[in-house]
Amino acid sequence: MIRLDSAGDMNTDIQPPPPYHRGNSSDARRSLGDIQETLSQVYVTGICAMAGYAIGQTIPDVDKVDMTVAGTVSGTQASVRLQLKATYQDGRMRDDSFTYRIKDDELRALLEKARGHPNPFVLVVLHLPSDHSEWLTNNADRLTLQHCAYWIACEDIDDDTQTVHIPRTNLFDVRSIRKLMDTSAERVRETQARWQANR
Repeated sequence: MIRLDSAGDMNTDIQPPPPYHRGNSSDARRSLGDIQETLSQVYVTGICAMAGYAIGQTIPDVDKVDMTVAGTVSGTQASVRLQLKATYQDGRMRDDSFTYRIKDDELRALLEKARGHPNPFVLVVLHLPSDHSEWLTNNADRLTLQHCAYWIACEDIDDDTQTVHIPRTNLFDVRSIRKLMDTSAERVRETQARWQANR
């Protein structure tokens, strides 16, 4: 990062975020990765709570499923499986997309296997500020988690590259999780109909 000092000269010192965040205590040491993981869970849990769905959390994750969203949609039990990620790296935002690089070959293999499953498998990536002190702030009036999360269904991930381009319209919010749950319910009904027809 290049900054100008008070005299207007360039300062090329690069000072990456510290590897640990101590909070208010010298004994409270959590890696930034741990904090990102927790904040992604907080974000998704809050959105799903506002949408009226239940959350099931797998610790540790099973087959890369971190959380499962469950609920009844038009009389059908629906479920969406989520893999949660977070990043605070700059340069991921494009005009029409948010980019995220999948480094885990196991995850990519699972995304391939999950296609066509009645319960959608969705990658959710929380985008955080580069300054970790701005990730979560609060006062007497509000609790603010910056910035937001984006989602992409496994069916929409390109097999030819590890860099995933998530449309910026795919903001993970109440409307999107309801849409995903509608998709799950429709798939479940189609699966049940095929099963009945083949009996």
